[in-house]
Amino acid sequence: MCVPRLSVVVVVVATMVATMSAACGPPFLELYEERAHQNLLVNLTADTSELTNYGDRTKSICGVGLWFLFEDPDYTVKSDFILDFSYGEYSCQDLDTASMDRVSSVRHAGAFDVCMDTLMLYHDKLQAGAQYLVFIDTENLDGVFNDVTTSLAITGVSCWTIYKDAGYGGTAACICPYDYDGWSYGLYEVSDINFPNDRVSSVRKGCHSRRVLKYSPKTL
Repeated sequence: MCVPRLSVVVVVVATMVATMSAACGPPFLELYEERAHQNLLVNLTADTSELTNYGDRTKSICGVGLWFLFEDPDYTVKSDFILDFSYGEYSCQDLDTASMDRVSSVRHAGAFDVCMDTLMLYHDKLQAGAQYLVFIDTENLDGVFNDVTTSLAITGVSCWTIYKDAGYGGTAACICPYDYDGWSYGLYEVSDINFPNDRVSSVRKGCHSRRVLKYSPKTL
């Protein structure tokens, strides 16, 4: 669903139980030339940094997974709009008037299965800029994505703990996904969780901090 940016709610309990009812499988996004998913232009299965032949003709979209649509090429934070489309099962959405015929780049969060537990790290806010995909505990992000994270995205049911220092040290926060009709995802800005910008140095799957946050949409 293309929705406004979402809020983060602090919770006390670190336990999260979720049952996956969504049909797992590979992410994909269909771009349509008309409203109500009419006249298919292209079926995207991977990040596309420049939609040369399709973006300026897209009025509606359908697909599965967590996707981000940018007004400018190369997933830049300078885009006039950045939309998120988040569904665990096949769904469709008309773009709003301000976004129609103006999508220039598209990327997805996660891996080859929309239900897989992953953590995405992004250089810029709103899941823009360079990105780094995490599957497992990473004790030291030095040399790959150290001290550059401004926003994050979660797929799957697992919470993740982010740390200011390498070796799982320093300031820490556990961030958890939101369960949407049996499919889980989450979007975070480090500023929303009072975490230092550009200071994530290690990450660990699961909750290993007393400070636990659960993603919650402002508008469903």
